[in-house]
Amino acid sequence: NRDAGYFISILGICADLRGDYERANQYNLELIEFGEQTGDKYKTAVAQGNIGLTASMQGDYHTAYEMTKQSQILFNEVGETFGSAASLINLAYIDLQLSPARAPQAFEEALIASREIESAPYLLETLVGVAEVYLNSGELERAAELVGLTRSHPSSNSDVDMRLKEFEPKLKAELAEDQWDALIEKGASLKIDDAIDQYLAQFS
Repeated sequence: NRDAGYFISILGICADLRGDYERANQYNLELIEFGEQTGDKYKTAVAQGNIGLTASMQGDYHTAYEMTKQSQILFNEVGETFGSAASLINLAYIDLQLSPARAPQAFEEALIASREIESAPYLLETLVGVAEVYLNSGELERAAELVGLTRSHPSSNSDVDMRLKEFEPKLKAELAEDQWDALIEKGASLKIDDAIDQYLAQFS
């Protein structure tokens, strides 16, 4: 029944949080089977996305990309725009590792999808990845300003914090401390839409 699907999903999430990735995958495979048996494409998409995240955490970016892409396609089929946008964000982050040349376009797609659903937290999470695109292209000041924006914005959440925790040390190592502080302060006054428009004008 419907409750059984939610229960399996919660078990998978708990296993992931404990770092028990093998068990998490077992639960998510059960959820895929449950979704297929009941015709619930949404739960199948959730499970595929969870497997993708687990694979990404383990450094298996090929599996992560494949499962996350399948998840995104299913979310589209059922009209779940938030799930689709979240999948596009995860795909863009996977591309930073798997195919850096493709990452700028992937983040463009994630920004557009997140803007369409008017999700500030999704946009902020995506902009942390955009900052890494800027870093990879040598545009350190723009990257740092985006860190300042995403750090200070009231819609920032734990997902944004997680992305910042992973990214900030890479960028901070490239800048003098006084330069870093000045750019973070400057970025705090940026508006999300202006940051997006600037990126799209440069990379689209």
